[in-house]
Amino acid sequence: MSDRPTRVVGRRVIAYIIDSIIVSAIVSGLFLLFTKSYPKQGFKNGIVLGNTRHAFASGSSNRTWWIVASAVIALLLLVVLPGLRGWTPGKALVGIRLINREGQPPGILRALLREILWIVDGLFVNLVGFIVALVTKANQRIGDLAAGTYVVRASATGRPIGQLVPEVAGFPPGTEPTVTPAAAGAPGDQPGHGGQPGQGGQPSAGDQPGQGGSGQPAGWYGDPQGQARLRWWDGSKWTDHTSA
Repeated sequence: MSDRPTRVVGRRVIAYIIDSIIVSAIVSGLFLLFTKSYPKQGFKNGIVLGNTRHAFASGSSNRTWWIVASAVIALLLLVVLPGLRGWTPGKALVGIRLINREGQPPGILRALLREILWIVDGLFVNLVGFIVALVTKANQRIGDLAAGTYVVRASATGRPIGQLVPEVAGFPPGTEPTVTPAAAGAPGDQPGHGGQPGQGGQPSAGDQPGQGGSGQPAGWYGDPQGQARLRWWDGSKWTDHTSA
């Protein structure tokens, strides 16, 4: 699928630049807020702007508060927002979102793990993360692979990743998922209810991953989230019932 929603690496680069500029601007503003102004001559520390040197006063705790405030801002913009809402300011501006396998915001812990792994993705001026995102099935950098996250077009949020990228659900690249349901049984024959294969109970291993959609009959289908299990489609939506 040439137009698959994860092929947004270019937008991700732009979003990264925007976020970096925003965070840097805020941190720089906080630095000016927490420092004092001194004459340019006669001092060695701090940052010189024009004829003024900005530096922390001797014995002041402002350096610590500046570090704390900067860390809080970075965590809020780069971890909390994408974890709970799926976007950073940069991602929102370029129309992309961060999701988990189910197509929802991934949560703070996954977003934090993903951000920490910039330690690896950021090697060689971010070249490692850029190359990995270009060559992986769902365009994931190393942080995404470790955290189980995906970056997609905003319009694709809310859909399981197996529907967005067929390869993740086990289909050959460039194909559209087709649906071959197992025998559909009553709701009481879902996993853990003692049903028999072929009688609406546990499905067979040959069942295919499903797309879900209007008119698709109730039954067992390969998990659209791309996991090695089957999931129950009730005829209108995916349920929480799985084969394992």
